[in-house]
Amino acid sequence: MPRLKEKRAIITGAARGIGAGIAEAFGREGASLVLFDKREDLLRETAERLKRLGYAVEAFPCDVADPEAVERAVAAAAQGGRIDVLVNNAAVIPRVRPFYEIGPEEWTEVLSVNLLGSFWMSRAVFPHMQRQGGGRIIMIASRTYFYAPPGQADYVASKGALMGLARVMARELGPYNITVNCIAPGFLPTPGVLENMPDAGERRHDLLKNQAIQRPQEIGDFADAVVFLASDDARFITGQTLIVDGGMYFH
Repeated sequence: MPRLKEKRAIITGAARGIGAGIAEAFGREGASLVLFDKREDLLRETAERLKRLGYAVEAFPCDVADPEAVERAVAAAAQGGRIDVLVNNAAVIPRVRPFYEIGPEEWTEVLSVNLLGSFWMSRAVFPHMQRQGGGRIIMIASRTYFYAPPGQADYVASKGALMGLARVMARELGPYNITVNCIAPGFLPTPGVLENMPDAGERRHDLLKNQAIQRPQEIGDFADAVVFLASDDARFITGQTLIVDGGMYFH
């Protein structure tokens, strides 16, 4: 039986990359998909592709950094049914450079999307999950928080704060049967990564040498783990960060 049958999931940043991969994995497991992304053309293309695969799909253009836009989009999505799962995936991947070269505009953009976007989305879906008697909130984190690679101060700070937020939310939302977890992928050369890391291929090769599982990670490896956290199999797991990186980082 599909693990997400009769569940309805909002996935942010769903137009491409990891978000689109998660959406496809959820669709395969029987979930009804609600896709959020601010890139309307890409969002429409992804929604149509997933519909052709036979999945139930709705799409709502939304900039998660805008709290009013988030409230409108979630309210519109809620008119179509339950909100059982929220996957906070939308993120900005900034250009690699030393922290002292990061200006206020970039810093604000990264934190506004990567951290505040997840905060606004979680706050907006909470009343719906509360009324339903439970739900799943999943934050897409990053293992970079654990090993602090040079040149990614704003990104690492945003993901570290996201993990802290998730832990507090897990405490606060547990009484409502809402679980809150983070999940961190290994190195995936998604469009966002390739646009901002010219040395992505070389970096992937170097990282592979330190993995226990000696093959490059694919989006499906990660998306299937997100399915697990969204499913009833993970009903008693909350406040955790699951690292899915082939055994590069142990903690």
